[in-house]
Amino acid sequence: MNEQTKTTQPSSLTNFFFYNKVSVSIIVLIMTLSASFISGIGALVSMGLMLLALVLCLKDGSVKMLGLTKPKSFGKTLLLGAVIGFSLQMVFKVIFDPLFEQLTGSQIDLSMLEELPGNLPLYLIWIAIGWIIGGFLEEMSFRGYLIPRVKYLLGGGTAATVIAILASGIPFGIAHLYQGWAGVLSTGIFGILFGILFVLNKENVWLPIFIHGFANMTDLTLIYLGYGDSLSLF
Repeated sequence: MNEQTKTTQPSSLTNFFFYNKVSVSIIVLIMTLSASFISGIGALVSMGLMLLALVLCLKDGSVKMLGLTKPKSFGKTLLLGAVIGFSLQMVFKVIFDPLFEQLTGSQIDLSMLEELPGNLPLYLIWIAIGWIIGGFLEEMSFRGYLIPRVKYLLGGGTAATVIAILASGIPFGIAHLYQGWAGVLSTGIFGILFGILFVLNKENVWLPIFIHGFANMTDLTLIYLGYGDSLSLF
């Protein structure tokens, strides 16, 4: 969508979040720097800002500005997200995560989930967290908002798209430093893949939301069932 072809004049708050290049630049910097330098909770800053943006978009009827355009078929998008999310998580679990651990000399730290195996109430809580925070809020923030805004600031084009995908994926990975450097590599590459899929999906964020949610659910289910560390090929 051409950023300049708007049939109605945006409100001052819409202009602040989406069109004013000074304020958009500040928001992008806050999001990327907080995610990069405040491990774990830094991403919550981005999600907090995007919740404000979402409230604004719901009020204005402009949720498409966050990539939340209704897909042609929610059912097909959900099914595709389930297949890709499960497949990606299994490939990473079996092949790539062990390679990242060998490369960095450290294991992915999931100690926060040490009480999860066999604990159904805790499993259901983490499933909700994995969908609401991991699936919806992270994707709306790092893909639905960040990629189009970075492209907008850089004037569009292929180079701007590549930079935007990296600008969303790299801070997303660093935000998971509490998982160790192997976790940073794993989630960073996941973030870049989500960004590529977001762009290929015409910047509609619903598919990345579903992929991310099902990937999280797959990993949590494996840990709950006691297979968290037993599927590696290495």
